[in-house]
Amino acid sequence: DPTQEQIEEAMWNENTKELFWDIKQNGLQDPILISEDFYVMEGNTRLCAFRHLYNQAKEKNNKEEMDKWRSIQCEMYPPGLDKLGMHIMLGKWHIKQKTPWDAFEKASFIKRLMKEFNKTKDQIAEDMNVKKTEIDKMLWVENLMTEQNVKNIKQYSHFEQCFQKQEIRKKIDNDPKFKGKIVKLVETGNIGRAENIRKLPKILNMKDDGITMLEKGIEFDKVYEKAVEENPEDNPLLKNMELMNKKFKKIDTIELFK
Repeated sequence: DPTQEQIEEAMWNENTKELFWDIKQNGLQDPILISEDFYVMEGNTRLCAFRHLYNQAKEKNNKEEMDKWRSIQCEMYPPGLDKLGMHIMLGKWHIKQKTPWDAFEKASFIKRLMKEFNKTKDQIAEDMNVKKTEIDKMLWVENLMTEQNVKNIKQYSHFEQCFQKQEIRKKIDNDPKFKGKIVKLVETGNIGRAENIRKLPKILNMKDDGITMLEKGIEFDKVYEKAVEENPEDNPLLKNMELMNKKFKKIDTIELFK
């Protein structure tokens, strides 16, 4: 098994370093959560940051700072709570309370409940007060990101848009090659903002291969503009103008001079 030092070294990434500086400047905002046998259920990153703060103070022989970071505030789960009960409570805190997880972390948590504790979607929806449709979306996105080994969990919102756009979701489900291309476009940033996913169907209907244009690094807005030019009847601006013209035609003529 890895030592505590090896675990902390593996955890010492950009997110932990960012938290390190935040705690150093502002103090601990949320206590860590432990079981009755002192197993850390939530807050390992905070604990890692605290230990680095203590070691930094120790290296400088700063006793005041060492005392400051020697211990960490914690809260204990109710005694006698089993592992499933701990996970359920943890999920409720993070999915609905003031310290929410990232969307990917929520999805991973729900998947873990199903895999490790054989919980059904109906049971999770009731326990977590989450809609089943939301669970379906979370699991779809989590499975896609895990399968494709997407490292940046902040890109969850891009794949969430893929799920919500039915045409894109079906194509991803049925076309492995297309799936790989979309994932790569998101990872490289070539697709731009998550909202751009909504515009992909128009790009897919271009005479030229719009996906290949994006893969070559052509800006998304330029590719989309070309797609709109090919199908001007779908241009939202033109549709609004057409609607306004129809409204004007319905207005009765009025007498200007009496």
